[in-house]
Amino acid sequence: MLREARVSMATLAGLAALMWLCACSGESSAWSESSVAELAPGEQAQRARALAARDALKSRLLAELGQALERGGAAAAIDVCRERAPAIAQELAAQHGVRLGRTSEKLRNPNNEPPGWARAEVSAKRGSELVLRGPEGELALLDPLRIAPLCLLCHGAEEQIDPLVRAALRQRYPEDRATGYALEQLRGYVWVEVPPER
Repeated sequence: MLREARVSMATLAGLAALMWLCACSGESSAWSESSVAELAPGEQAQRARALAARDALKSRLLAELGQALERGGAAAAIDVCRERAPAIAQELAAQHGVRLGRTSEKLRNPNNEPPGWARAEVSAKRGSELVLRGPEGELALLDPLRIAPLCLLCHGAEEQIDPLVRAALRQRYPEDRATGYALEQLRGYVWVEVPPER
């Protein structure tokens, strides 16, 4: 009897682990890539919301980075990316009724892991806008971010980053992987997930 109970518990534990693995792996496989031309009118409206949220995030973040650079140089700009960027994304996500964030294959902030549907595409370093349809009528946008001259202050080659900035990065991001980039190189992505129109 005891042996049968052990077998049953082991079987249940194995089944639970298998179900969890299937659920995790299905998170991205349930999404499918789509061209903009293939989108139905409702999906076009979802994409328009995604683009508006993306543009607002880029605009607000660029403005705050510029102000921080004027006030305190590149070291001050690090705090904008660390503190303000997530707050801005949260505010704009609520305003536009979407999920929104930034991510990269080489993360600086570990909180910026890609959502499940974007993991494979981020790893593949897709360099163009990607539109994905979700299993429940969601629409997602993955939009590339490229290194601009301003970005090199904190993301360029280690030896070219100001020593004060390097010190600030080490203090705030001990596991930073987001340096060594060159101008116009793919840095990461803005991602937006839009629920279905109701």
